[in-house]
Amino acid sequence: MTRRVRPRRHAAQDACTFCVATEGEPYLLRLDNTSPEDPGSITFSEFDEPVPARKPSGPVRDLDGLG
Repeated sequence: MTRRVRPRRHAAQDACTFCVATEGEPYLLRLDNTSPEDPGSITFSEFDEPVPARKPSGPVRDLDGLG
């Protein structure tokens, strides 16, 4: 089992917990948000695995031109 460190950031009633691996590569493993307005969590896994990608079938927009 991977150990985790849990630094916390508190702003008003928001609390965000970042779980980071302390053995091997220091990967971000989990993000927990206990904000009353937007609670939730994200779990990260399958590090160093290829991500399949396909060329978009529709038009592509350059986001640098929006700003």
